[in-house]
Amino acid sequence: PGGAGGARGRAAAAVAAVELDVRVVAELMEQGFAREECRTETLLNLRYEGTDTAIMISKPADGDFAAAFGVRFRREYGYDMAGRDLVIDDVRVRGVANSSLLRR
Repeated sequence: PGGAGGARGRAAAAVAAVELDVRVVAELMEQGFAREECRTETLLNLRYEGTDTAIMISKPADGDFAAAFGVRFRREYGYDMAGRDLVIDDVRVRGVANSSLLRR
């Protein structure tokens, strides 16, 4: 318990994020982009346990999804649920590639 989905949930999310990252980059490279032209962004869909509303959080610079979720939740709802466990509903990886052909 605790943190973003408990230790087991965080480990599973980290593995899923790495696997998705590899797949996203491979798909971009199959489309003709060079590896150095590809970047990815990891997102977690988080919610407090016992609630229905999840918030999509981009991976923060410090990697602390739970803290970023808390800040966002307080900003959107005006209160927090400190002490309540977080649930990771899903993991997403967004891929973006910048082609040198489009630069002038």
